[in-house]
Amino acid sequence: MKLRTFALAVLLALSILSAVPAAANTAPPSPPHYFYGTLKIDNVDAPIGTTVEARVAGVLNGDFNPIVTTEVGKYSDPEPPFTFGLLVQGEIAEGATIEFWVNGTKANETAAWHSGQLTNLNLTAGSASTPLTVPPAVLTSGATGVTLNSATLFGTLTSLGTASSVMVYFEYGVTTGYGSVTPVQIMAEAISFNASLSGLLPNTTYHYRTIAVAGSTIVYGVDRTFRTTAIPVNLTVSTGAATNIAAATAILNGNLVELTGATTGIVSFQWGTTQAYGNETMGQILGAPGPFIAFLNGLLPNTLYHYRAKAMAGTTIVFGSDQTFRTGTTILSSSGGATSFTSTSGGNVSTFGVTADKELKLDASGKSQNESKLTDSEKKLTVSISSGTSLKMTTGEALQFIYVTTPASIPPVPAQSIAISSKDMGPDGATFSPPISLAFSYDVSTLPPGVSEDGLYLAFWDGSQWVKLASTVDKEAKTVTANVSHFTLFALMATVIAPPSVTIISPAGGANLPAGDIQVAVQVSSFVLVPPGGLNAAGQGHIHYYLDVAIPTTPGQPAVTALGTYQATVQPVATWANVPAGAHTLGVQLVNNDHTPLTPPVTDQITVNVTGTALITILPPPPSSVTSPPDSTAPESTVSPPSSETTTEPVPTPTSIPEATNWALILIIIVVAGILLLAILVFVP
Repeated sequence: MKLRTFALAVLLALSILSAVPAAANTAPPSPPHYFYGTLKIDNVDAPIGTTVEARVAGVLNGDFNPIVTTEVGKYSDPEPPFTFGLLVQGEIAEGATIEFWVNGTKANETAAWHSGQLTNLNLTAGSASTPLTVPPAVLTSGATGVTLNSATLFGTLTSLGTASSVMVYFEYGVTTGYGSVTPVQIMAEAISFNASLSGLLPNTTYHYRTIAVAGSTIVYGVDRTFRTTAIPVNLTVSTGAATNIAAATAILNGNLVELTGATTGIVSFQWGTTQAYGNETMGQILGAPGPFIAFLNGLLPNTLYHYRAKAMAGTTIVFGSDQTFRTGTTILSSSGGATSFTSTSGGNVSTFGVTADKELKLDASGKSQNESKLTDSEKKLTVSISSGTSLKMTTGEALQFIYVTTPASIPPVPAQSIAISSKDMGPDGATFSPPISLAFSYDVSTLPPGVSEDGLYLAFWDGSQWVKLASTVDKEAKTVTANVSHFTLFALMATVIAPPSVTIISPAGGANLPAGDIQVAVQVSSFVLVPPGGLNAAGQGHIHYYLDVAIPTTPGQPAVTALGTYQATVQPVATWANVPAGAHTLGVQLVNNDHTPLTPPVTDQITVNVTGTALITILPPPPSSVTSPPDSTAPESTVSPPSSETTTEPVPTPTSIPEATNWALILIIIVVAGILLLAILVFVP
């Protein structure tokens, strides 16, 4: 009796133990139910491209659901490797009803779900699920009524195909990426249609094309373009009298009287010994009506010259009246306006385009009698002249005037440099001894990307190339200063440092990849990769790789995400292990040594499509939040993807799982022990 009581107690304990595995471990997902068979629509073999779905209570389940057929009359094949099989897998109750849908129409057959089962089920559906055999056709026609900000687009639906009605519309934009669409119109017959556009940009080229939609079929017309009209430009320019006329030099004066419909105008002078002119001065940019000048040198003495002012804005060009002047013989003459003097008289230096804080006075030899500081009208240039400076014309005579203009364009700048601003200073070739000081001002907020204050410098054009000047950058005053000994074309330039960049070079965006490990390779430019953990330094840091998460770019915050969704490394290659089937986003970001994003953030991101089934990986539960950056001293390793729940190899050979196998052995032992105890209960009195 005692032995029977003991056996009952042990049997009860074994029963309790047999329930432990379910509570101690989360079982892996059940193996899928695999379906294969023929597919007919209205008793006709379904064409390639037919979509088949399996739904349980209206929900799609499994990575291979839905599928698109790749053979006529068949939706799946019963033999491995199940290249286009319909697998239904998920948290599904045993025996649950599966409904099948063909091209959006419910099939006539259903099935009961059973884990790990292989079922031959031939599907049939009605004609409503038949894809369009003849697509519609659409034509993109011209645009009419094009104005500053509106236009009307025309197209023609030339055929409905086999559809009873077709939706048509236009997409349009400033590139072939389009970006905007017109309202949809439903057409029941092949006919022309149109759409009106408004809110367009003036003087802009737009791309557009027609689109026709019938069911799931979309067809496109060809791309065409139109250009909106420009804002009417009103320009008026007048030609003034020439001044400071000498045997070989003169100053031409003009006035931009009206400038509407454009933000800037380019002004210049045409000149020559006849009204055919044949020469033109360098263009100057004006942002508002006002006077402008040009200095001529190298003229012939005692010669009559014609000239006229010119203004241009966009495609609009206007001219002032023709005027003349005659050069002198051997000495300077006065033609009104600015002061003129001979080399033996001394006098005040006239200025054009600049304002002097003190009037500059020269003695008979051309030596300055006082200090003077000249500032241009844009306050971008300051010229400082010391007392006792010798200022001479190219002829050796005392300097009689100074002018400063803003050129409309300048010669190409050196490689790896960029021009910030420029000034044409004259008279060209005028000399100074000792050198005078030029100071260009700058605004840090408007410096182009890749330009730092340390890279700023001044340069002058010597007629064939830019010559860099020894320059001093004052970061507090925001000026760049250099000493110059002559007048010519000057520019404030900067050495361009290419900004950091990172690009995913493998895999390609949109690539179809087999399930399993995915290796991501990147190309890094203008950035030094160093191990994380040190002090932040400009132009250096490391790389963060991301999988299926938004790239964090909050300034000053560590650019880390949940465990298993990112890697921190100095290597241009990283591997994601056991990536399951489906669409996946691969991201990468350059970060500082403390894991914070650069300013601005430097990232790249692509999407790839993974097909097939990955090896099984059991992941530890992720923490609820990340409170610190990764350990920079830890060895690099591959990281399992964040969303890879336990998966199973395709039927019929699922991959074994060590934990599950151990519990299976325990259950077998329990069952055997139970049988022995039952035998004791039955046969022992």
